[in-house]
Amino acid sequence: MMIEKKKNIENNRIVGVVVFLCFLSIQLMSIDTLSFMSVPFMLSMVGLLALNMTLKRENIPLVNGHLWLVISFCILFISALLSVNMQMSLQYVAYYILYGLVFTLLSFKCNWYSTCLKTQLVFSLVHAVVTILSSIYTSAYYSLILPLYSPTIRGQIVYWMKNNNYPGVAGQIGTNSFFISLGISITMAYLFSERTKKKGTLIFMLVIFIYALFLTGKRGLLIGNMVAILVTWYFGPLSCKKTRIFKVFTALVTMLTSLYFFSGVIPVLEQTIGRFLNNWGDADFSSGRIDLFKDAWQLFSQKYVFGYGINTYTTLSMEGFNTDAGAHNELLQLLAEVGVIGTIAYFIPIIWIFMKTISILKNIFSKKIEKFNKYRPYLIASLYVQIVILFYSMIGNPFHYYNILFVYMIFSAIPIGIGLEIRREKRKELLK
Repeated sequence: MMIEKKKNIENNRIVGVVVFLCFLSIQLMSIDTLSFMSVPFMLSMVGLLALNMTLKRENIPLVNGHLWLVISFCILFISALLSVNMQMSLQYVAYYILYGLVFTLLSFKCNWYSTCLKTQLVFSLVHAVVTILSSIYTSAYYSLILPLYSPTIRGQIVYWMKNNNYPGVAGQIGTNSFFISLGISITMAYLFSERTKKKGTLIFMLVIFIYALFLTGKRGLLIGNMVAILVTWYFGPLSCKKTRIFKVFTALVTMLTSLYFFSGVIPVLEQTIGRFLNNWGDADFSSGRIDLFKDAWQLFSQKYVFGYGINTYTTLSMEGFNTDAGAHNELLQLLAEVGVIGTIAYFIPIIWIFMKTISILKNIFSKKIEKFNKYRPYLIASLYVQIVILFYSMIGNPFHYYNILFVYMIFSAIPIGIGLEIRREKRKELLK
């Protein structure tokens, strides 16, 4: 018994190291001068997980989500072979395979969830604190943080900060707001799970995250977090309440009223809310996205079967089309890159995992599988992150950013692992 317990502790440590390396590599991708270190970290992760499994002689139980992932990979690989820029397409496919391996190897274990949330919470706090401090001690930020980036990125950072938008240590205001959103997702997960006595500390951290999010000036992820909070609350703690629609509506009104009221008191909030009203004086509320959407649709209509190749959109140099910044809509960009068939294959596993997460979460909160209450915070965090990324995909291209894609794969492995654990438990009960 003692030997088995010792082996479990050692196994947990190995998986904990892997999860830490996962999130460390994700942070390194954001710093362009250090991003080269992310690939060795990722290869180390896969090696550690594979070695651990081999030594323990463990098998990987596959589910429908894994099958859809394989089909998606096959479609992407065919797209790469037909691509107008095979190098860019094969690069994306290589990362997709690597992330898919980590997803698969993590998805049949449940002993890494706590380490996952705590590790990312620490990294998100770092991003939030650096963001806040950079707004106060700008010269210190320029001296200590700015040299980490290439000259091109430095110019962008200085421009953003002059407009009171702070990218922190992430190098991009969008990426920074996403990492801060991960911190919000984890604190909300613990608060919604009702399994913690440290609510005061969590609320304090939540205030820090929200304030830092306002400092990034990103309207999209501000709305995305509001949507994620309400949807997660609806399918989680409120899943068995008859008045849940009324409560969600009341919460939405309260949020909007609070934002309007405090915008007249807190300068940073006033600036962010101001972007909804005047968008820095730009008459186009979409910040040019509508034109980008039109271009993406026209490119898709020209090659609607197989597209131009995955990850090639920003490299297309076609007269009359603005593709340098991407389509700023994941669906439209994928349609242009991999066509109708490829886009359907890409989104099927995403939708399947999303529905699986909601189903398990509702069953746990409805006490149909009360034994798995301990997994509440992890499922809530997973659902929250999925919602934020899916919302972001309507106004950006999160699945084309390798660090965000990796975050998605890690958090999506959580409901798969819990689903397998529930299935194993049901089989044990049948054999009794």
